[in-house]
Amino acid sequence: MNIKEKYLLEAKLGILHFETIDWMAQIQFYFDEFCALQELLNRRKDQDGIEEQVHKDMVLRVTTMMKRISNVVISDLIEHEKYLSCILMEEEGNNRSVLNRYLRNRFANDAKFKELQYRDKHRLIAQKIIGLQKDVKGLKQDIYRFLSKKHPKQRHGFDRGHC
Repeated sequence: MNIKEKYLLEAKLGILHFETIDWMAQIQFYFDEFCALQELLNRRKDQDGIEEQVHKDMVLRVTTMMKRISNVVISDLIEHEKYLSCILMEEEGNNRSVLNRYLRNRFANDAKFKELQYRDKHRLIAQKIIGLQKDVKGLKQDIYRFLSKKHPKQRHGFDRGHC
């Protein structure tokens, strides 16, 4: 665990909430960015042979990344936020009356357990986000290389010009 992770996991729940909101915005940006990159790739469809296969591979990789972002990461973040909302609403509700304060003190271990669960889930999501950031960066580099080349590198080592 790096220093940033350790510091953030010891932070108040509100700070973790803001980090989750930041992740959601970042993920939405990635999704929008890949939509634009997919459009650029679609404009480059008119290839033949190996270039066509490289193009299909790039489109498949973008589609796969977009599914990963929407199906896994976004759903995890939404679930994570809902869980935090429940924790915060319980805390807010428990502060309203003497009886609730008494109950909160009596069942403080349950609240601590929920908070620890939230922090553990936050740590796991943070690791997913870090992995996603690396994968997104690598894919974008490959796409930019592909889009900027007039003739992408041959996949199988065959030179088209020499038969």
